[in-house]
Amino acid sequence: MTKLWHEEVGKEFRERFTKSQFNLEDHIGSHYLGTTMDQLAMWPFLEKVVLHFEATQRLLSKPDQTRISDLELTAMNFMFGSIRRELTSANEEGPNYRFKVITPEDEDYHHQGLEKVPTCVKKKSRDRIVKKHIEDISNGGTSIFFLERDGTPVVYNRLFLSVDSQDREVLFYDTIENGNHKANCISHWEEEGRLRELLLCVAFSTYMADELGVSYVALADRELSEVGTLLGGPKRVSLPREEPKVGIPALHRNRNPEHVYQSRLYKESNRMFRVLDPWKMKKRDRLFEEFMRVYSALEDKGFDRPQKRFDQNANYALCLGSTLMRTDIPSGLRNYIEKKTRTLLLKIDH
Repeated sequence: MTKLWHEEVGKEFRERFTKSQFNLEDHIGSHYLGTTMDQLAMWPFLEKVVLHFEATQRLLSKPDQTRISDLELTAMNFMFGSIRRELTSANEEGPNYRFKVITPEDEDYHHQGLEKVPTCVKKKSRDRIVKKHIEDISNGGTSIFFLERDGTPVVYNRLFLSVDSQDREVLFYDTIENGNHKANCISHWEEEGRLRELLLCVAFSTYMADELGVSYVALADRELSEVGTLLGGPKRVSLPREEPKVGIPALHRNRNPEHVYQSRLYKESNRMFRVLDPWKMKKRDRLFEEFMRVYSALEDKGFDRPQKRFDQNANYALCLGSTLMRTDIPSGLRNYIEKKTRTLLLKIDH
């Protein structure tokens, strides 16, 4: 019998999964992703918000200080790029997209999905690999979902549950395939008119992580990493070298039927992955509440510069305000935030 890694972590994950909509609903409609897509459309700005918040709690390292400056350029480029256009137009009329998350009872669908979406899995090996995936889904080690367009599977996604060096759960987004083996970068998806499908899958992975209480998503496949870069996601060491995966161990080459095939989990040359932290997916009202909390705290102390971390808190409030101003908020609220921001800028100048 195959020895499982992090068996208790896998068991707890399976319990959460079993009680979730991903197991209880046959399909998940893309309408669930409305808030997630909206937040991805603001992601570089949210990354700045997080760094400014951290600056109010501790002295930022030089790399983090540099990253704040880098995010300024990333955010500006992002505002006028194709990724944001797709994210902000995702609710327009178009094909009916929905997601099928593979459960231990969905072996037949998994087979059918792989027939509809050709992957690197060879036909002669498919039966064995599908059975191993289903077994590992039962162990909480593998998560697989298909994106369907008008009822037909069109994109295959495979993720592994991992544990990082700080014992946080990670969804390691190992593979995304759309049936074209040459489609391995954003430009290929754009050329085929399928960029929205790529972004829907990225959004769904973060939605899953958030709903299932997983700390973050590590983006491994090339086009996924490119999306993470354009979103301003940080690049960090996400996995330990030993036992990086929950459940059945994985090997780079699928020579051992006792293991789960994967592409990148063990690559020695690259242990750094772009990550998306679902907890950053703050709703607009949460951002506003935080803006008012910080602004009121500064105001209560008379905008007194000598107060502890005045500059950091002021910059945090300004970053929150500017981020809110880039969202679709009512004009009255926009005017209110703009007035508060001007007041804060005047106090800082004095």
